[in-house]
Amino acid sequence: MNDKPGTLDPAYGQNGIATPPADPPTPDVRSLQVTALCADADGSLVYYGLNPGEDLPYRFARLDPDGHYPSDGGHVIVQPDEHYPDGSQHCPALFRTTLAERTVYLAAGQPAYFEESTDRVLNYISVARFDEQFQLVPSFGEHGMALPDPGEPWIPIPSGEQSKRRSAHPGITRSPRPIQSHVIGVSDGVIRVIFPQMTEDAFGDPVITARILLLDADSGEQVAGLGEHGEQSALDLTDEDGNPLNVYLAHFLPGGGFIVLAERVDGRMVLKRYEVNGLVRRSFAGGAVELDLFSYTDGLRPGLAVDDSRIVITRAISSKALEPTTVFCFDLEGERDSEFNDGQPLTLKPADGGLVLNRVGIDTHARIVLAGDHLTRQQGMLCVARLERSGALDKGFADGGYFEMGRDLISAGGLFLDPDAIRVASQFPTFQGAFLDRAIKLLA
Repeated sequence: MNDKPGTLDPAYGQNGIATPPADPPTPDVRSLQVTALCADADGSLVYYGLNPGEDLPYRFARLDPDGHYPSDGGHVIVQPDEHYPDGSQHCPALFRTTLAERTVYLAAGQPAYFEESTDRVLNYISVARFDEQFQLVPSFGEHGMALPDPGEPWIPIPSGEQSKRRSAHPGITRSPRPIQSHVIGVSDGVIRVIFPQMTEDAFGDPVITARILLLDADSGEQVAGLGEHGEQSALDLTDEDGNPLNVYLAHFLPGGGFIVLAERVDGRMVLKRYEVNGLVRRSFAGGAVELDLFSYTDGLRPGLAVDDSRIVITRAISSKALEPTTVFCFDLEGERDSEFNDGQPLTLKPADGGLVLNRVGIDTHARIVLAGDHLTRQQGMLCVARLERSGALDKGFADGGYFEMGRDLISAGGLFLDPDAIRVASQFPTFQGAFLDRAIKLLA
């Protein structure tokens, strides 16, 4: 048996590749259309998504640690609820945690509201709490879902109505920028969620404001803890002049503070660290408050990973220009990590194309794992790379530091690291133009 790091684990799924099936399962034909996923402590992958071609209902599915669909538990349907505004059950982020020694899944949603006088649409935030059997916890929020009030003048859009309003007021669908993913964390019994509040201006152009919100983990009610005096439950994340930030990626630290990679209104990408009260850490980056990294470029696909000692950022461009991936490494105070590539950014680029390594993780040996696309002028293919702590390619990993899937898989929708395994959520292109979800397991 080949046990070389960076090679497919033949015991996982079918020769290292597994499929989250549609409901009912149609093996090797159609997979669940995944909107969010997370990993369980045992290495299982938990999926949230839809059957192909359906709008509702959403479903949970699980692939066990060996990449198999459990015979003792199939899909779990999330029943639509007319109490919720439209979009509440569309989940762009899924987070697993433990509360009172029980496994809990928190799902962020995008409930829709409208302004009666202008018919503008607002996408705000909801958080649903599921138990270990993927059942809503009725004591949390409204029937298992917390629905923070966005305030006046916003009125909830009934289920199934958002698309009709969007057809006349497309708003954020015209945004040329990648929209921030929702990020969830839990500390001291408080759910913390960073999300994009999305609406339109008078001309129908998108307006995106990043916010942080605090909820009680038991009741789902908003709780105070933000602001200079800790009296607020929600805050906008802005630059020093009060302009909104487009937060692309974020990471919660154990104590409730957090780190964000964001775009300022001038188009510069910056790294910022915030205290537990949601205010910026003034000592970060030697007192500069933020690190100015690079300019936004069309096709930008950045990556972010944080452990207990360092911050890793990748700059990658998904375009026909076949750009490299650049890796930056800092300590938690925003100083360049001198142990990584002598403190300088590292450029990764194969001879025959470009790399879009926008999924990043740091393993228990402080090695940096990156996943994404290897692009050539003919095709894209899934690529996984591993760097030593020093930034040198790990030559013992796969083929000189790189694993590639050829034409079988493209992109990386998720990266999960275990001491003995690397799991990557990816997609498989079909002749019909659709993309089916897959997962691979590499030996670590």
